[in-house]
Amino acid sequence: MGIAKMTLVNITGEAKYLDEALLRCTYSSAFHPEQSLELGEYTGSGTAGPREENPYVALAARVSDAAAALGVKLEDTPSQRCALKQQDAEHYVEELEGKTNALIERKKTLEQTILNHKQTINHLQHLMVLDIKFDELFACEFLKIRFGRLPADSYSKLSFYEDRPFLFFSFASDKDYCWCMYITSAAYKEEIDALFASLFFERLRIPGYARGTPKSALDFVTNQLELQEKELAAVQAEMKQLAAQQGQQIQNAYTEIKNLEIVFNMKLQAAELRRYAALRSSNFTVLGFIPKKEEKNFLKHFEGLDVEVTLSPAD
Repeated sequence: MGIAKMTLVNITGEAKYLDEALLRCTYSSAFHPEQSLELGEYTGSGTAGPREENPYVALAARVSDAAAALGVKLEDTPSQRCALKQQDAEHYVEELEGKTNALIERKKTLEQTILNHKQTINHLQHLMVLDIKFDELFACEFLKIRFGRLPADSYSKLSFYEDRPFLFFSFASDKDYCWCMYITSAAYKEEIDALFASLFFERLRIPGYARGTPKSALDFVTNQLELQEKELAAVQAEMKQLAAQQGQQIQNAYTEIKNLEIVFNMKLQAAELRRYAALRSSNFTVLGFIPKKEEKNFLKHFEGLDVEVTLSPAD
């Protein structure tokens, strides 16, 4: 494999065009700067300062998160031309989040509530034989009542603890679990809770809104589940409508912000290139190398800029 031929690049112009010239150098990943101070006749134009954090990385991530929540698929199609300014980008992202965050949080809350309702319904269905009101059970001041399920293997071990201060009631069972309740006094609560924990008892907490008998509580929770599933469907429809209305605008803003991210990185690179530039009076010089095959593309980057770009064979 042969060694690629290189071309020496010499860029000169008025000092006021230095930053723009350096920025255009970054458009080509093939440009390798050379320290101009080695020529001995120039004074260095300065060194790069501390590297700044790119503010557009976080902005792009926020737009991406909002788009994902709305089901909008974003495409990475950045370019180097931007019409959006940083202040406008920040304002747009805040406005987008204002429209979506409330819907997202409401959706999450409803989904969690619906899940809780379904779990409660499953619990209550195993307690239907209990003909007493939950309000009356939990109103007992000196008794502690625990509903839950016990693995079938642990259920067979209860006989070893008959002398312990608790009462045990089984309501339903299958090959894996026994749905049950145990009662103990407040004085022995910690001891008996620890005992059942060692038997892998899974406590099923009865929510405060499940009042009355298991049947009346089941009817109430089932009704609440239906209402909140309808509300969730309405929120999802609203999010879908927002995605349809704003989808293209979100994509456009995302593209512009990614553009800003790229340009900001280029400006950071350009700032780092300043150490390679040299100033004399009011003019600058930047030296570097590019592969010979990149000459035409490199020159295109400087069209319209009042600087002189000279190419010559590298020795």
